[in-house]
Amino acid sequence: MPSAYRPPAAMSLRVHTMKKVILILVIALCSCSKKPETLKIGVFNDEVDLSKAVSGEWDTACILTPYTSVETGAQLTGLSQEEIANTGIEVSDSFNTIVFLHQGEKFVIYNVSRIKVKFPVTKATCFAKNEAKFKIV
Repeated sequence: MPSAYRPPAAMSLRVHTMKKVILILVIALCSCSKKPETLKIGVFNDEVDLSKAVSGEWDTACILTPYTSVETGAQLTGLSQEEIANTGIEVSDSFNTIVFLHQGEKFVIYNVSRIKVKFPVTKATCFAKNEAKFKIV
């Protein structure tokens, strides 16, 4: 009876190692393209104060309005075009994306439903933490 071909042990180990590397890369890529969380903001006396709504060390809030281009969002915030594209802001009018920065680095990104909060901004703009208070219209 002819015997079945068996690859050398070293080859089998390489295939196993390669499968692990591919799995790790897939996991890493999936975790990098995470969509922003939705931020629920309380409106008090027709006003929103982002410095109270989002705790932590951030110094700038950039509000990206619906249909902000990926290029504009990246240029305004200093984030990569991929990070801006992952927010979905370029193709949606149901939310604003707010990018919170700390010394020019990403702190956190949230999407905020426009049904709940309509910020009085008409184009993508950044605000210092002490200026991130808005009268809601």
